[in-house]
Amino acid sequence: STSSAPLDTLSPRELEVLCIAATGRTNKEIARDLDISPRTVQVHLANIFSKLSVGSRTEAVLIGIKWGWVSLGDTQPR
Repeated sequence: STSSAPLDTLSPRELEVLCIAATGRTNKEIARDLDISPRTVQVHLANIFSKLSVGSRTEAVLIGIKWGWVSLGDTQPR
């Protein structure tokens, strides 16, 4: 459950993808920012959704904000 979601549920790279996703960038833009393929971004997002038990990028970002991992407009993990 997300009520006890520890920060270490996400890998550093997943956290990075989540933070950039919070800025509203597309998978293609995230891929370009991190120098990885859009498919790799999709895999990271799928892992994030699974680990956080959510079905969307918005829900994942909201959990990230709730737990203080993400701040809107900031592309770096806290």
